[in-house]
Amino acid sequence: PLNPLYVGAIFIVFSLLLAMADDYRKDKQALARATGQLLVAQDIERERLAKKLHDDLSHRIAAVRLRLEALFYGEKTPERDQLIDPIEDLVSIGMDVSGTVENLRPATLSPLTFADMINHSVERWLTIASQEIDIKIDDDAGLPEELQAEVFRIFQEALYNAIRHSKTETIFITAGIKGNKGFFEIRDNGTGFDTSQNQTGLGLPTMEERAELVGATLNIDSKSEKGTSVRLEFKCP
Repeated sequence: PLNPLYVGAIFIVFSLLLAMADDYRKDKQALARATGQLLVAQDIERERLAKKLHDDLSHRIAAVRLRLEALFYGEKTPERDQLIDPIEDLVSIGMDVSGTVENLRPATLSPLTFADMINHSVERWLTIASQEIDIKIDDDAGLPEELQAEVFRIFQEALYNAIRHSKTETIFITAGIKGNKGFFEIRDNGTGFDTSQNQTGLGLPTMEERAELVGATLNIDSKSEKGTSVRLEFKCP
């Protein structure tokens, strides 16, 4: 028979392990709640910044551009050609600001299906992006509101990165939902980047946090001068 002291020690150790496992589960749940609250606050701040950029900076850039164009078309002197570069610079800056506003601004997603969400996001970029965007969507189902909001934010960030940084002619988007599994992938054959280097400017940490919050898997594959692929896989309740 086992020594009662051994049995008691085993029981104590087992009880401690159960308590540690319960504490870990509670800590993980608390961290998930805190992350969710932080992301909500981040979205509110993004919306505020988008409104400020649109209402203030965009209008001021447009006003300066119009004044320069009025001078350009109103003057008949040789010096007027010096206005061409500043005007073109302002057009470029205005497009960059518009792109940033679109990336910051949240969309109303609740009535949209998965396909609607993707098409809606792409349509908002078509007037700004220089690339063609090729879309293939296999299914057209809806997603729970919380899941769809996070999936949209990840999609939006990945698409913005491809448009802003890839320097390619075409961006390829595939997506679909089959059974209880869904995915999207954004791929380009552009400049790419070294995934081993710090890429905080691309918003990758936030994308990973959002994916973890809804139990999704985010895979980013990129090589310098060989393009980038961003793929998100998620479960549909």
